[in-house]
Order: sequence, then structure tokens, then C-alpha cells
Amino acid sequence: MAGSALTLDAGEIIGLRKAMMQAAANFLNMGNELLEEIGITETGEIRQRFEDKTDPNNRSWKDWSRITAAKKAEAGKDESSGPSILIESEALVRSIDFEVTPEGVTWGSIEPYANIHQMGGKAGRGRKVRIPARPYLGIGEDSRELIAETIEEFITRESGGLI
Repeated sequence: MAGSALTLDAGEIIGLRKAMMQAAANFLNMGNELLEEIGITETGEIRQRFEDKTDPNNRSWKDWSRITAAKKAEAGKDESSGPSILIESEALVRSIDFEVTPEGVTWGSIEPYANIHQMGGKAGRGRKVRIPARPYLGIGEDSRELIAETIEEFITRESGGLI
């Protein structure tokens, strides 16, 4: 070959292949560590939704009904001076946690009333009270971006800045 040339012999190719396979295996072994970081990141996002009173897509939750607002006001707990929607005891927001599984990351709450607030539905004695859905679990666009940043930072850190 005239001019400049670079030759890569078969031994070097095999060595590179082994190095790439080892790097891939190392990355797979770090998968739980990455999922743990994603879990922590999104848990923070979910908890922030309680403060912001928004769903995963940044849509505002429904306000208290007139009846609930009146009962809260009688008890001296209006939204301007007292707890916000879904934060009266803080038990629900504090219970938000995650679990790393072989399939990925799962977020949720162990509180028995968590689902009624997430999905909405009838509750109370005789199931006569209609509670609107106030979703706090879910991956919205902001979360997707934050998770992508977490993955990028993880890969950069674990690759020693090579990627």
C-alpha cells in the first residue's frame, strides 16, 4: 500500500475483542449500581411532585373539593397555612421508595391508601366519597431527561471519562 498505512494483526484484533468483551461484562455487572442511582434520582422527582402538586407530566393536581376545603378550614388547616394536598401527615410522601429488580426499577408506596390517590376512585364509609386521581408515580418527560443524564454521568464516570 502506498503512502501511509496502519496494520492491525490478528493477535491485536483478538486482544481488542477480549478487552471489549470484558468491558461489556463489567458494564453488565454494574447494572444494579446504575439502576440504584436511577432509583434514587426518580424517588427525589416523585417526592418533589408532592410539593409541586403535579403529576409526572407537570399537570396540576385537582384542588380539594369544596367540602374537603371547608372541613380543613374548620380544623384550621387551609392550604395556605397548613399541609398541601396529600401531605397532611407526610406518611405517603415519606413512604415512596424503590426496588431494583432483574427487570429494572420499581417505585411505589406501602401505604394502603396510596393507590386511591394515584388512580382515584371511591373511598370512605360505603365508598360514597369520590377521590380524584392525583398521580405522583410515573415517568414524564422531565424524568426521562433526568434519567438520561444519570445514565450519561454514570457511563462517563465508570469508563474513566473515555466515553
